[in-house]
Amino acid sequence: MIEKNGLIDQFQFGVLSPNPGREMKLIVRCSEERSKTLEMLGCYFSLQFLTMNIKALDILQMDLFEAPNRYDVFRSFVIRTGNDFRLLSGAYMTTLMDIFLPQKKRPDFVVCGVGTRVDQDDIDMGVIDTGPKNREILTAAFGALNTEMLKYACTLHFHLSEHVGIKRGFSASIEEYHLLLDEQIQDVVILSEMLNAVPILGNIRLFNRFDREILGRYYFHKGKDNKYHEGFLRGLLGEIRDLMTFEPPESMLNPKRDALRMLKAALFAQRTAKGIHGHTSLEVLGKLMIDDRANHENYQLIYQALTFFETFRFLYMLFVVQEEEIPLESDENSENLRKVASAMGYEDQAYANAQEQLMVHYRDHQRIARTGVENLIREITHHLNNITVFFPMTHPKLDGGYRGNIAVDFLKTSRFFRGTRFWEDIHYWMDKDDESMLSRFVDDFLSLPEAKQKALVRSYIHWSNQTPYPILALITILLNHRPQLAKMSFFCDLTDGYIRSLDDTLQTVTRLSQIVNYSPQRLNDFIANLSEVHLKRFTEIVRNPIWPSDVEKSRQALYSLCQMYLRSSYYFKRFIHRVFRSYPHFISYLNREEKVWKLTDGLYRSLDNIDTFSGKMDTLGDYYDFEFMRLGISMIDGAPLEEINREFTLVSDNYLKRLFDYCREKVNSEMEKNAPKMQDILAILTAGGHARGQAFDDDYDLIILLNSDDPEILEFCDRIILKMNKRIIRRSIMPHYRFADRFKHYVTTFRNIREFFDHPDDHAFIDKSQLLGARMIVGTTRFYETFIQEIIQPYIFSQKEEYIQHLRSEFVFRKAKGFEEQMIDIKESPGGLRDMENFLFILKAQFEISSPISAELIDRLSDFLLHEKTLKLKTLFHDYLFIKHVRDLYRLMVSDDNHLQKSYLAVICQSLAKSYRTGVMKGEQLFDRIQVILRQNADGITEILMENSDRVN
Repeated sequence: MIEKNGLIDQFQFGVLSPNPGREMKLIVRCSEERSKTLEMLGCYFSLQFLTMNIKALDILQMDLFEAPNRYDVFRSFVIRTGNDFRLLSGAYMTTLMDIFLPQKKRPDFVVCGVGTRVDQDDIDMGVIDTGPKNREILTAAFGALNTEMLKYACTLHFHLSEHVGIKRGFSASIEEYHLLLDEQIQDVVILSEMLNAVPILGNIRLFNRFDREILGRYYFHKGKDNKYHEGFLRGLLGEIRDLMTFEPPESMLNPKRDALRMLKAALFAQRTAKGIHGHTSLEVLGKLMIDDRANHENYQLIYQALTFFETFRFLYMLFVVQEEEIPLESDENSENLRKVASAMGYEDQAYANAQEQLMVHYRDHQRIARTGVENLIREITHHLNNITVFFPMTHPKLDGGYRGNIAVDFLKTSRFFRGTRFWEDIHYWMDKDDESMLSRFVDDFLSLPEAKQKALVRSYIHWSNQTPYPILALITILLNHRPQLAKMSFFCDLTDGYIRSLDDTLQTVTRLSQIVNYSPQRLNDFIANLSEVHLKRFTEIVRNPIWPSDVEKSRQALYSLCQMYLRSSYYFKRFIHRVFRSYPHFISYLNREEKVWKLTDGLYRSLDNIDTFSGKMDTLGDYYDFEFMRLGISMIDGAPLEEINREFTLVSDNYLKRLFDYCREKVNSEMEKNAPKMQDILAILTAGGHARGQAFDDDYDLIILLNSDDPEILEFCDRIILKMNKRIIRRSIMPHYRFADRFKHYVTTFRNIREFFDHPDDHAFIDKSQLLGARMIVGTTRFYETFIQEIIQPYIFSQKEEYIQHLRSEFVFRKAKGFEEQMIDIKESPGGLRDMENFLFILKAQFEISSPISAELIDRLSDFLLHEKTLKLKTLFHDYLFIKHVRDLYRLMVSDDNHLQKSYLAVICQSLAKSYRTGVMKGEQLFDRIQVILRQNADGITEILMENSDRVN
């Protein structure tokens, strides 16, 4: 038809036309039949589209071969391809609109491109008209345009018009934009598209008015009202924060989610803050790199990441499929990625093939993008601090003091920003140590009448419906600074109302789950302070799995954290809270035990690389706390008791040995050359549960022995133990020094013990039991042998009849007390832990065995007893371990108390069943079983102790 009309010389087929609009008009003149004309235009567009992309790839390959800087080549490729596509698609749409809406009938409108120019999978558009009067005509024309574009080009997305306007259609008027945007900041996606608007066709004067009245106010204007600019920044920073904290799945790529959205959001923020105008992100970035030299390094990082990901995404969509998500697990996709890698200039090498190199660089550029954006966020937040409408409230003491009520005025002012998710700048001022804003906020809140306080609480809760984090942060900040507020009615109403306002919808659970990544410490503080009722409701809200899967990992971590607090005693909660205050980001790894183990192992291995004493102490303490928490969780989850005891004993031994070494080094350095020389004369022994290799004792029974009477050495050792004592207390462990009260020193000399045992009091048998049950942690074999020879042998083994008689009397006394109905004292009841341990001390003394209470001790004792008594002894020891297991779980899950309440035993039954792989008992059944065991223990102990003394000897 073109040839028939004598126009063949007007076209250059096979090359990209520099003026596609002129050639399309020539095609329109070739036929008066609309359907034929549309078909020819579509054919022409398709031919030019293919030519354009072939040309772009050819130039890319040539430039990559010649140019030294790959990023500059990518930039030129993206800009040139985007401009070519905008020129071609703009000409096509203009020609079609001339057909569907001729100039003579055409009302005023302007079509704007609002998306990424290089995107060819769709075109994001905004259409601005002059009002509803002519909208039916426009709607019909743009409906036909949309249909025709879908046939031959790509999908048109009218995102702006979908959200703006009284009658939703393809267009909206400036007045309708005013109606939507004047009173409240809207979704940041809408604002970003608006600010990205570039006129493609239509009335340019209409666009200029739109730019002046709507777009201009989102830029910073010094000395003027900047609330629209502030609202846009709050929306962008919330979006960036969510993207920054997202952990991308290992088996899926998504360039938009992985980097492009955060990069462009950061550039939008800087663009509006610096007053930079440009049509594309790369053009804006180019101007920023020239005008803002202070951030040149950050812009360079963003430049590298932006050009890499734009090129990668374009090529993947061109070669493979126009989908955002790219699965990595299929062999087919490996070949697809090879095509992309080749187009980007990668070649197979001996160390890695092309696509493997591309994947390594993809992950590298993700890190580059995050680093650049993270650095820019600090400057953007600083800018926000200076221009915010809340400045008088965050600085209430400036300019003679703030004259309003901050608690009321903040809420009123923030209504304009409702829906934005970034309030960290306000939290920063509320959380400052000087408490200037916090004190004023609390005082202003409490100055209101009670009825107004309750109304204000309801308003704050309503404000949090779309963004749950700000109120969660407010509650946490108030409680951290003013714990006494927890009992005040307004604070209780705030917490209760907030928890009740939460629901288990996808939006709410997603928002709560995201807090795991961007503010884990505040989330940990919040959950740690919830009452049991509130914690149960909060846990139930986040219990069910959600989609998309990229948030599901965070939800699982949040649910696990809630479960940990929910099933833990106050005693154990202190460890959990302290661990995640020091290492909050590890909340996200709660369901990955190997990660937690690697951290604790890394903490311990790093100790010798730390230069300062305080640094060593803090890291050593973190190591202990983390291991305590890890093993506590394992026990609650049903790990075997023997495994937990073994690992916990290793951890405690490591802690005490390192603590002693570092405290001794510190005292040595403080005393310089005056430190006495010591060799084989000091040892640290533990008694109690630690000596027996048992976990989760809430105290350390420590015996510090010195085989010297030199006062300088004694003072030196006391100083070491004093430093150790301070650090042990910080771990919520109460150290006990049995002999310290007697001899007024942490350190006990051999002479002290000899003199005391030569003139003992009525309670000396208790001290002897501690020594007989002790296990050496620090010291030499030679020292321990001396201790046995000079202390244990002469004062316990050689006087065992008197010692054993004291322990027998204790046993008889406890047995006479009997049992209580609703409570069990697991330690002091007849047949309880104390009786079992004293019983084993009797046997140790009788047969002169110095090793600590353990399974190995039972084997050694078996050599001295008749066969039937050996079986009874092993049964007793098995039951002893069981009731110790019960006490450990009760301590971790209910209370740090030896008195087991019948009504609370059900809490630990499931953990016990998992450990022993049995059915789950009810609490009453467990209570009855413990009582049976205690009675059997008491009878069994009596039976063995009453055995013929000749046989025992």
